[in-house]
This record gives sequence, C-alpha cells and structure tokens, in this order.
Amino acid sequence: MHRLHVARGWYDGHDLVRWLSDQRNPELNSVIDCYTRGDAVHTATVQIGNFLKNRMGQEKIGERVSARRIRLRGGANRDGECNVSVWRT
Repeated sequence: MHRLHVARGWYDGHDLVRWLSDQRNPELNSVIDCYTRGDAVHTATVQIGNFLKNRMGQEKIGERVSARRIRLRGGANRDGECNVSVWRT
C-alpha cells in the first residue's frame, strides 16, 4: 500500500483502510472486532492511525476529508466521508 502512494509523497488513513478492506478484509474485520464499545469501526481506524505514528514511525502532516470504504463481515459496509489523518510516505 505504501508503494502505491509514494509518487505523490503522502497517503491518508482511509487509503490504508480501503487497501485493508480490499486485500486483507478478514484481518481488518478482526481488528474491528477487538472494539465492542461505541463505534467499533471508528475506534479501529483511529487505532490504525496510532499504529502508523507510534509503531511505524510515519509522520502526520495534516488532516483532510476522505472517503472511507470498509466491507464488514456479512456484506454490510461502513462507507462515508469524514476527517482523516494524512501521513508522509
């Protein structure tokens, strides 16, 4: 996923979530399943951002409105637009 966005020099958190939904959907759903209180999908995407910063050393360079696309187990989705962090590649 990182290589897909290296030419423009940045990616947003939803780029990663969309890639996970398309390429590693069972794993993404397992992350979402870890959160049972409140909005599990939102909490999972926030935690993915924390992982990028704290464990992968990515630099947050801002925020923007971005389209989220997540395919949940059973075929439901959590598509929509909201603010998301932008990371430097």
